[in-house]
Amino acid sequence: MGMYPRPTLTDVREFGEYATTFRWILWMPSPPAITELQQNLGAFNVLCESSDLPSKTVDKILLGLRGHKHYQPGIVAPTGTITLNFVENVTNDVHRIFWYWQEAIWGHNTGIGIPYNSLVADVAITRLDNADNDICTYYLRYCFLESYTLPRMDGATSGPLMTSITLSYDDFFIQGLNLTPPESINDRLNPRASG
Repeated sequence: MGMYPRPTLTDVREFGEYATTFRWILWMPSPPAITELQQNLGAFNVLCESSDLPSKTVDKILLGLRGHKHYQPGIVAPTGTITLNFVENVTNDVHRIFWYWQEAIWGHNTGIGIPYNSLVADVAITRLDNADNDICTYYLRYCFLESYTLPRMDGATSGPLMTSITLSYDDFFIQGLNLTPPESINDRLNPRASG
């Protein structure tokens, strides 16, 4: 196969509209069974300022035979965590979500939590085009709150109060253009498609 020439403006324009980093929504198809958290899920989407996207890594297997070394792919595993950054408001909508989630995992002073199946969530990040149509959705399975970081208070500068959280997840899949999730969970995890 020969080398491709440097793309022209016409070549670049032929690929149509390009995806942007600011058109997306964050939602929970299957939120934790925590009443107080479910009442604040609107804030979960609106106040989320930025988000990573989930990823996977491929383990590399080293094979050494007769003086030669080569590699082949091994187990494919998700990185397991994702960071979301939120802008907080004066009524503490964001902080309340994560406080209740944290308390459900490990209650203050007692260490008592709720059953695992009630505290995990399925979290979805949907990328959108310029007309807010879905491009694709990343479904993170069995998420729980791993940690959250509050900012340092500062009297010398002005700026919004930001909160960063880390969610742990077991696995993820992508549904969208030319991508098909496992059929057994397709309908349950994508209410937007059937709505």
